[in-house]
Amino acid sequence: MSYSKPITGAIAKAFYVEEATYGITPANPSMQWIGIVQNVEPNYDRSLIKLRGIGSRDLSYIIKGLLKAEVSMEYAYQDKTFLAFANTLNDFTMEIYTYDATLNIYLHSGGMINSIDVNASVNNLVTVKPAIIAQNVSISTSHPAGVTYATDPGIVPKTWYDTQVEIPAGTPVDGVTDWTFKINNNLERYPVIRTTSGDILKYLVERQREFSGDLTVAYMSNTLLTAMTTATEQATLKITVGTDTFTFNNVKFDTGRLTAKPVEVILQKLPWTAKTLTIT
Repeated sequence: MSYSKPITGAIAKAFYVEEATYGITPANPSMQWIGIVQNVEPNYDRSLIKLRGIGSRDLSYIIKGLLKAEVSMEYAYQDKTFLAFANTLNDFTMEIYTYDATLNIYLHSGGMINSIDVNASVNNLVTVKPAIIAQNVSISTSHPAGVTYATDPGIVPKTWYDTQVEIPAGTPVDGVTDWTFKINNNLERYPVIRTTSGDILKYLVERQREFSGDLTVAYMSNTLLTAMTTATEQATLKITVGTDTFTFNNVKFDTGRLTAKPVEVILQKLPWTAKTLTIT
């Protein structure tokens, strides 16, 4: 007897391919590796229009509105390739599928990274958490025609000891226990009035970009806190992950906090904001 059963993440995969034309999945797509994906969450909102009229306590019509398609995920950092899309805002198609007795394909076209968080802390892997907005999603039981899939490049995922923080570039910060940085693109869904595909967005508009982060540092001097209280601009804050570098320019610390407990190391917590970012 055959029967359906719940599907686990062990038989799910996620890949992406850059688009040449926004919202159009390339022919014979060459799907690229993202990283060791630890969780992925497609999320869809049909923005239903619920219409009531006089003469009834019940709804008269339920009409489809703007489709909102999003994907959030977390993966272990192997290289900067996909992460860099948050800075360049290149668009892509992302395919998420399960492959039990039947294929279930979720093809997200017109994707852009709205925001991305990169985190490292002692005794943990470096993790990347992108939040993606897509123009559309197509659900089917067949892969795109002619598709190929990249395999794991064999790069060992990076850990906290593969990273370094420098302020400014060239001067390592001693005592860092945690760091994060975030790129926020503040993308805006922009639908227009049209009779063809009017229920999906036409543009993803690039609005103001924000670079920010947070440092947790063992307290050994007042240098960083002094820079915060005097609003002294740091020319650069450079984070190295393996052979990849993320150089944030024109940095200031937003706030500063000391955490002191009788039997623990005193920690400094320093959120920061930067004007620009260079990835190499």
